[in-house]
Amino acid sequence: MLAAGSGLRFQRSLPSGQVMPKKQFASISGRSLIAHCVGNLASSSTINKIMLVLPPVLEQDEQAEIDRLVLCYPDRLFTTTGGDERPDSVINGLDALEKLEAISPYLAIHDCARPFVTDDILQRLFGALTSHPDSGVLPALEIADTIKKQDEGGITTIDRRKLLRAQTPQCFHRHEYRKAIAEAQQAGNLESLTDDCSLFERTGRQVIPLEGAKRLEKITTADDLTALYQQIIHQETMMWEYVTGTGYDVHKFDPDVKRPLIICGIETDHDCGVAAHSDGDVGLHALCDAICGAISDGDIGSHFPPSDARWKGKSSDHFLRYISDRARTVSAELIQLDVTIICERPKIGPYREQMRSRIADICGVDIRRVSVKATTSEQLGFTGRKEGIAAMASVSVRRPALPNP
Repeated sequence: MLAAGSGLRFQRSLPSGQVMPKKQFASISGRSLIAHCVGNLASSSTINKIMLVLPPVLEQDEQAEIDRLVLCYPDRLFTTTGGDERPDSVINGLDALEKLEAISPYLAIHDCARPFVTDDILQRLFGALTSHPDSGVLPALEIADTIKKQDEGGITTIDRRKLLRAQTPQCFHRHEYRKAIAEAQQAGNLESLTDDCSLFERTGRQVIPLEGAKRLEKITTADDLTALYQQIIHQETMMWEYVTGTGYDVHKFDPDVKRPLIICGIETDHDCGVAAHSDGDVGLHALCDAICGAISDGDIGSHFPPSDARWKGKSSDHFLRYISDRARTVSAELIQLDVTIICERPKIGPYREQMRSRIADICGVDIRRVSVKATTSEQLGFTGRKEGIAAMASVSVRRPALPNP
């Protein structure tokens, strides 16, 4: 996944004096292009590993964004730095990818500037590639406009029926792509490649075009960003529905656990922690299950099973951020997050605003969409006897309407 460009055309397209982040970090519907792209690739059944090729130098907030994404997709997302030109970045990415274990023999090269790739598109491309393993496969669109060529002799019309607009991802058998690179390097013919199938064309290999998609249009200017937002995220004809998910979690206090008691991402003043495989944050665990319920995506245990040693002692920030991102990959928008903590101790009031702020930050929502409440059980039951702590959560989500049965 190529995201190493400087985005100069994007910056030049902005009104005079306006400064925005690098194009790949520009926001659309509350998430950066790079987060949209990674999320869509990671949610595809066809993708094994993602090597993200980045600029050599990142600003502090950009690096923080990348760190969050890597944390969201453990063992799936990896990073490296790009080179001066596109072929250099592709080779750097491929070199880094091939150092990983258990990678696929098939390769997709994709531009971050086309963030809305879908599983259906990837399946079609790789399906064609398995039938033609020596070829390159790409999505492409026919040209609707009349195309004119201008030269010293004047203007002439080009037959648009012979022209296609190339898109990405472009797919190859990895070893065949390596051979094509070696041949082009030996012939001194690796310069000025603006897409990856050009490499196959130059080395005499077949390239197979498949029907592309409007959602794969490239974002080059700020106007493109606005247009794609309107087209993909907020289509006027799209019907929406509002759904609610609920969650519940409980943990037992354990005097032998000396780690801090974490509730809704905040360390509280308590004399012991809880018995748990992770950090035992009942508030965030309940919220995870509530989001999963709203988008019909299992529960926290199916994504982070306690039998997996990777999650031992893990901060629940990671779990909630991952689940929130999964909601966005199915175009579900978090409207309201409401959590109720049930315990005799500690007192939640002094921490309430910190908890709201932490949840809002993890989920990427306005703090006004987050509610944290607390209650006791009037000294009844295990919480009343101060043996443990519980939490209930509900989450309201707006998502594209599903068809009626």
